[in-house]
Amino acid sequence: MGTTKSKEQEQQLKHFLDTPIVKLLDLSRGVVTLRTTDSLEHAMHVLHEHNILSAPVLTEENHCFGFFAIDDILLHFFDILRLKNLKKVDAKSALKVAKHEKVIDILKRQNYQKSVKLLPQNTPLNTVLRSFAQGAQRIGVIDTNRKLIGVLSQSTVISYIAQEESVLSEIQDIPVSKIATPWSKVTKVSTKQTAIDALYTLHSESIRFCPVVDSKGTLINHLSLSDFKSIYKFDSLSILWQKVNKFLQTIQGTGNEGIYTTRYNANIKRVIRRIHKRKIHQIYLVSDNQPVGLITLTDICKGLFDHYHKVTGGRLSFDISSPRPTNHYLAPPRARDAKIRRSMDLFPVVRKSLDKL
Repeated sequence: MGTTKSKEQEQQLKHFLDTPIVKLLDLSRGVVTLRTTDSLEHAMHVLHEHNILSAPVLTEENHCFGFFAIDDILLHFFDILRLKNLKKVDAKSALKVAKHEKVIDILKRQNYQKSVKLLPQNTPLNTVLRSFAQGAQRIGVIDTNRKLIGVLSQSTVISYIAQEESVLSEIQDIPVSKIATPWSKVTKVSTKQTAIDALYTLHSESIRFCPVVDSKGTLINHLSLSDFKSIYKFDSLSILWQKVNKFLQTIQGTGNEGIYTTRYNANIKRVIRRIHKRKIHQIYLVSDNQPVGLITLTDICKGLFDHYHKVTGGRLSFDISSPRPTNHYLAPPRARDAKIRRSMDLFPVVRKSLDKL
């Protein structure tokens, strides 16, 4: 697609990119929130019931302290496993104790800092698209009184674009193969691995999901952080020691997205529509029934921003060449990096000890 556009087309594009982000929100639905005093069990229940990966945490004064995400829960479970190795607490009692811990205490132990991004409701769409292209997962939206009125995610932006026919026509010639991650660079887990091993892979690679393959490299299933939201329904953490496929079967119907594919030569318009319709976060690209790539919401946001950057002659400039982690998942905040490394360094010895139980 050429980079020169008619004046009318450029005006339409500018109008779209200047859309106030408040228009992307469904204000009638309200905001799903947590309180700093909520228990871990309640937080997991909220995330699971609303099928979300995170929720804003409000203080007693209704100020937004930050976001409590599935990542925070899993990091907390890793802490439990470290303690289990040291104190020989069984998996059942460990989870029972964890369920009653407060959200604020979990965040404080992880040296959580108030890094939540809040933007005014009249912020233009192109600003949010830029943040999502760089890997941000969620952004809080505040009104003129600084009250939190909504949360924008990559999915919100993609769904909004999917319903704008003029915008879709503008980008329909962009092939997804140019912005997807090649299959050879996609992190994978084996059907022979346990769920806890797969979880370790997700965290060590700083990714939200990965394909499950058999010994021949055939795509068998799909594992996501979302699949771990329903752990609170079980009596023990021992479910994490099931093989990946068994684990996914155990929690079937509690959030597993499954596998969605599209042709390798599909255009971005087709992919955006499918993502919007199925409410998914990634699609595998296939050729001759074999996976050849993976495209994520961050890939799409980056591809769109890159395209608009060229169309507007660089007026949406930012550094789009910065390298990002495999599978394009925003790595955890720097304040928590040391915490993650400590948990990960102890993981092999913890797993070995727990396997004997």
